[in-house]
Amino acid sequence: MKITIREYQASDIESCKLLWRELTQHHRDIYSDQSMGGDDPGIYFEHYLNKSNLLGPWIAEKDLVVVGMAGLSINED
Repeated sequence: MKITIREYQASDIESCKLLWRELTQHHRDIYSDQSMGGDDPGIYFEHYLNKSNLLGPWIAEKDLVVVGMAGLSINED
């Protein structure tokens, strides 16, 4: 299994929103709170992209399919 890591591209937005929804559902389940993330948690990925302290995100791809993403929030204290 070969995984490729690359920089995020605008064309990745729908795949990343889906991953964000899946992550939100996981948190809803483990914290027993189905209200977490609101009605459309995928929309919060767009807020994440607009953070001024965001480094990345990066995309993990397998066979040209987005299978993961990661990013860093830089805090300068």
